Amino acid sequence: MSAAQLAIGTVGLGSFELTGGGTFINLVAATTNALNGALPARRPDHYKNFTVVGILLMALLGGIGGGVSRDVMVGRVPAALTNSSYVVLCLIAGYIGHRLAYSEGQLFREGLFQFVTSFALPWYAVVGAQTGADVGLPVVGSLVLAVVGPTAGRFLIDVSSASRPSSSSAASGSSPSPR
Repeated sequence: MSAAQLAIGTVGLGSFELTGGGTFINLVAATTNALNGALPARRPDHYKNFTVVGILLMALLGGIGGGVSRDVMVGRVPAALTNSSYVVLCLIAGYIGHRLAYSEGQLFREGLFQFVTSFALPWYAVVGAQTGADVGLPVVGSLVLAVVGPTAGRFLIDVSSASRPSSSSAASGSSPSPR
């Protein structure tokens, strides 16, 4: 394969892949974490009068933040930068989160947020551990990646919305206070 054919094959729609090499599980993790990033926009502890653009940015941070952090830690080019399906699916999940945040009641949003969180974080943990095994890390290194993936995206959301990071709230035994 010539260099021109290789370059043409990786540009445009050729970079939009949904399956292969663990991509599907990664996309499920990124998409559910993107929804997890969009839903807190109307929570009292994160509410900052976000517009739809702000909510979409929170979805992108949540969706690809953990995967980018994980991939950089193992010396890989982040998959979200080479496969446009990550960004597209995260934006779709962000828009869904925006629509839910403005159309449903607080109790529904809180329940959905808890459900999506419990669904998204294990996916990212599995992908992180698998990535560690793929690159030959010892068990402890794989466990570190399994923790970094799920927490990095949420940490970026909390910091970007000027909220106390939720992981430090859980560790201290207190709940985040509304601002």
